[in-house]
Amino acid sequence: MRKADKTMMHHTAAGSWPLMMTWQQKVLFVVAFAAGPILMVSSSVFEAAAFGLFIGFCLLISQVIISLIKIDTHSPLRWLIYLTVIATVALVAERWLAIYFFEILQNSGAIWALGGAQLLILAHSDWVATRQPLLKVVASSLMIALILLAFIVIMAALR
Repeated sequence: MRKADKTMMHHTAAGSWPLMMTWQQKVLFVVAFAAGPILMVSSSVFEAAAFGLFIGFCLLISQVIISLIKIDTHSPLRWLIYLTVIATVALVAERWLAIYFFEILQNSGAIWALGGAQLLILAHSDWVATRQPLLKVVASSLMIALILLAFIVIMAALR
């Protein structure tokens, strides 16, 4: 089998792309989550970095779960997994979140800059991996943004 065919098989395998990416894509994925907070021009780089690591950690856990249970990349069930993982990690880290999370929200410019950068990276890596049309990528990014917004509203209500 040709190398190109093998690569395409990896990209189209249901839910397995995070584990089957080339090393260049993996490096880009990790650097994107690490560099987003660091490169931000903000008075609260520490808080932005903490928020970025929290979201990055949740997304990586979600991708591993999706890969392990072989959920199709187009299935709406994967959005439920994203939300469940974020909510679970938030509840486990409730004490940490009570200290830092709402301080981070006060600097909303930092949140939107970081969130926008990471959504673009996530959308790009999703598009590279699945060869989806750009419209589907934008829809996926908006869905993730809505999930994050719902999470912020829920946490604010619980406080």
